Amino acid sequence: MPSASAVAPPIDGALVWLAGGAGFKTVWVEPTKPFPTVQRERLEPVVATKRGLFALRISIGTTSSITAEPLSPSSGPGSEVVSATVEACNNELFGDGKAGVSLVGAVGPIVFASGHGYAFHCEAAHPEFYDPVVIYDVDAGKSINLGPFPGQPRLAKIAHPKFMGQFDVDAGECLMEPTATPALHTGDFTYDGRGVLRGHYVFTMVSNYMCGTGPGHYSVAAEVDDSALPPVMDPWQKAPSWLVPFLVKHPSVGVSVFPGGLDGAAAKSAFESPLPAGKKKP
Repeated sequence: MPSASAVAPPIDGALVWLAGGAGFKTVWVEPTKPFPTVQRERLEPVVATKRGLFALRISIGTTSSITAEPLSPSSGPGSEVVSATVEACNNELFGDGKAGVSLVGAVGPIVFASGHGYAFHCEAAHPEFYDPVVIYDVDAGKSINLGPFPGQPRLAKIAHPKFMGQFDVDAGECLMEPTATPALHTGDFTYDGRGVLRGHYVFTMVSNYMCGTGPGHYSVAAEVDDSALPPVMDPWQKAPSWLVPFLVKHPSVGVSVFPGGLDGAAAKSAFESPLPAGKKKP
């Protein structure tokens, strides 16, 4: 009989998010020859962690949220990734409204998500908007921060002229501190055609309410794409060489390679389990 403490055999493969309808479906890809092939698919976004597979599920309402829910009870408890709420002083006037949440992508067990909500207080001139962005490690069950990191000052210098260009001669009227260094708001990451991870960064500067386009309507944003990576993303700098040909033909914002120690048989069974009744696909 096999030892009860026997380690699960390693499994080669990856979960890749492909666009499907209003959200993502996940395909299970394995390194077959001459080309990686899809072995199975699931109609919701799923990431692989050392603890098992987790589905990212969205609940929509006046409070909307994204939760990471285990496909197998043995993977441990689920956790909330991001939530946003809509509140109004007088719902008869403003309506209940719905908060917005969305998945941006994933690399390994790291999920990128965002939300949009607001509070409209009685006698207020305008709503107070808030736009939470979260980078969440599903394996660790906690949010992570990107910065500060060594390449950030250079990226901020690239971003600053983009803010000036948005307003041209009116920059001094719209930006509260036009000479300030742009702040890193968030980032997400995808693999390029060579299987190398690249960053997409969002920087912000403080603005007045009239000029502010968000996040939060008291700021403006500028985007920078670059090869610089923060240390927290170092473990996923390159996709496995066998997976690169698949990603070239199927560009995706979600790539979760099976980590060492993942029980392949248990993961396969969990991946093929039925979708829960009443759950909407993101």
